[in-house]
Amino acid sequence: MKHKVWIGYIILVRLIIACFLVGGVVYLFLPYPANAATIHVSCDTESLIRAIDQANALGGQSKLELSSNCIYRLNTTHNAGSDNEYNGLPVINSNITINGKNATIIRDASAPRFRLLEVAAGANLTVNDLTLSQGLVTNAGGAIYSNSSVISLNNCALNNNSGGCGGAIDLLSGTLTAVQTSFTGNVASV
Repeated sequence: MKHKVWIGYIILVRLIIACFLVGGVVYLFLPYPANAATIHVSCDTESLIRAIDQANALGGQSKLELSSNCIYRLNTTHNAGSDNEYNGLPVINSNITINGKNATIIRDASAPRFRLLEVAAGANLTVNDLTLSQGLVTNAGGAIYSNSSVISLNNCALNNNSGGCGGAIDLLSGTLTAVQTSFTGNVASV
């Protein structure tokens, strides 16, 4: 990883020098890192929270590789979402792919009411091979809530989530794609 970063810096320095040699001044705003970061997540909830925070801080495209068959049990709220409901995980505000490897993210039955995750406007979330279960909110989206984002679910299961609108997912605008994904036992009160 360090090798790729140094190559990126060398290319950037050469580009700046070339611009100055021809008499121009160029302002470059390049995302860091330029290519996708892969973050391996050990089988505990705090590691998952730290991984999402790290991916958000990096910006750009990140991949979270969860531990195979792990159960990530959420016991407390992490933050208040944009709709004043609480979230169990940090709000996703960059482009993140979560490779679940048959893992489960579940709100513990004794935990307070909260949804599992929120995707911020303009962010993209792709979830592969993951179960999202027992999110519980009064308003919208027990498992996932978003406004103006792109969400892709592949080979996932959304089970026993509850929300006022969208028991499992509430996507106010944007795009939702669900391929080989099951929705079982989710309840919306509206």
